[in-house]
Amino acid sequence: MRIDCAFDDILAKELESYLKSTGHAVTIQDAIITTRGDVVDDLATFATKTKRQDYQIKFFEDSVIFSREVPVERMGLKICKQCGFLAKTKADLDLHQDGHLPKNWILYHR
Repeated sequence: MRIDCAFDDILAKELESYLKSTGHAVTIQDAIITTRGDVVDDLATFATKTKRQDYQIKFFEDSVIFSREVPVERMGLKICKQCGFLAKTKADLDLHQDGHLPKNWILYHR
């Protein structure tokens, strides 16, 4: 099993230490922990004990991603409410959202 701590080296080292203390054989490289056993229950316990309830455990293919979810707005991105498209600027978002409108609406309302 691979646990990806999303580039959070401090979190990965804490989790590695915790998993070793519970008897798991783990290796760590670039904030990714690898183990042979299933550690999902221990991961949830670690999150609770270290008061990281705002972190999320997401399953993705053969990995588990353990990280705090950050809204895209806090990263400075704009999001289309219709389809989820991400834009760097409001102007880019406006241009994208015009694509959702019927062509005749754009011609008569500009």
